[in-house]
Amino acid sequence: MLFTFTVEYGKIKSIFSERVIIMLIYSTRFRVKEIFTKEQFVKSIIKWCTTKNYPMKDLEKHISEFMFLETDGNQMIEVINSEALGIIAARHISETKKGCWKVDAVLNYDKKILSVYTDYTVNEQTADSHIIRRPPWLINQIINDGFAEDNLGFELKTKAILLDESNKNIFLSAIEQNSTDNLPIVRLSSKSRLNADSLALKLAGLAVVINDPSDLLCSADSEKYSEPIYVFIPHRNPVPFGDYPLHCDIIHVVADFLNSRSYDKLETWEGINGEIIRLKSQEILENLKKESADNEFNKSYLADLEAENEEYVRKYEKLTEELQRLKVENENLNYIIETYSDSGKKLLALGKERDYYPNEQLEIIIDVLKDYLAKSINKGERTRRSDILKSIIEANPVQGTPKKFKKLIKKALAGYKNNSKKILDAFKQTGIVVIEHTKHFKICYHGDTRYLSEISASSSDYRAGDNAAATINKLMF
Repeated sequence: MLFTFTVEYGKIKSIFSERVIIMLIYSTRFRVKEIFTKEQFVKSIIKWCTTKNYPMKDLEKHISEFMFLETDGNQMIEVINSEALGIIAARHISETKKGCWKVDAVLNYDKKILSVYTDYTVNEQTADSHIIRRPPWLINQIINDGFAEDNLGFELKTKAILLDESNKNIFLSAIEQNSTDNLPIVRLSSKSRLNADSLALKLAGLAVVINDPSDLLCSADSEKYSEPIYVFIPHRNPVPFGDYPLHCDIIHVVADFLNSRSYDKLETWEGINGEIIRLKSQEILENLKKESADNEFNKSYLADLEAENEEYVRKYEKLTEELQRLKVENENLNYIIETYSDSGKKLLALGKERDYYPNEQLEIIIDVLKDYLAKSINKGERTRRSDILKSIIEANPVQGTPKKFKKLIKKALAGYKNNSKKILDAFKQTGIVVIEHTKHFKICYHGDTRYLSEISASSSDYRAGDNAAATINKLMF
């Protein structure tokens, strides 16, 4: 999605006064400790701006101020505060030859909630799908300085947390929590070949990374949690990964959830500015009303002006929400391009379908190609068609999720007589939703009624389970 605008702050005027692409690279929201006051917020912002790779100068003079704006070369920092809203916010902009980075930090100092966003803006000439996604150093700094509140009983850290007997029960309770105010949990077993600390650094402020080298989760339920890696997300099924997935795939699953959370307008820079403008306008209008109490013409004019002002506020809020949605959409499209392309040359163009789990469409395509090779090419036979397909399969490593899901469903339904907990757990793990329960169970895939099936709530036919599994596997995977 493309936007046309000019960025101008103080002495900085963006080079992107043309068609540009804006992507939401990072967004999070978490609780901070009582000691993280608005005074500490300003100190943390100044510390970050003056100690990062390209430090800004002379910001210490603002250490006791709650509203200021400074530019330094290609960088800008602005801090705004509203006592009426109980909110202080900072925006940092940094321009490079390739793009413009924007970091927004918003602290609700009454509720002790910190929201942080990173946007990346490029034009059509400098657009690059391979963007390094990492938290702004401000997040690492706030976490390492001890200002972040615990998440589901675990300390927010920039390193992985070791799972042992002392915190096992806390972990088992945490992965069952459904409040979307909590951050996801990423658990790595002994079968994972990823560096847990490296992943935790990239997920700082986004998720809690748990290193489980003793496989304590498997000991709690070996059938349910057999995969090397799981991402536990509130109100969603756990997302499984193989032993060596790309970091970006895990990060995308986490970011997709965080971006989908409902955010209050006062948790964004644009929303706060809009509300401050609305409050100031309202105050001015109220003062003018008092001064014009005896003037009917002025009273009528001010009433029209107030109505017009409210209409502008509604339009501003609507445009702000739309901009936020489009930034998320751009990031999702950029991730798809990065996932499905090699050196900018796409082998296939995506259609209108979206993935119901990470890389679902790629997984299914590779699964179909493997089935074709196994069934249509004689063993040992070499043809041009087989060589091309083998090359594509080798160049696109996947988790084998469709086959794993089919196996799980077939095992759960084998010889079933009623819908046991084992079957319902299998449904949950594979994204199958029970939408009706009478004499039959009506189920569909991820709530999509295009993929609807029914199975009897109880059956005396020993073949019914196998038949139901075959129907489900063909329809959904």
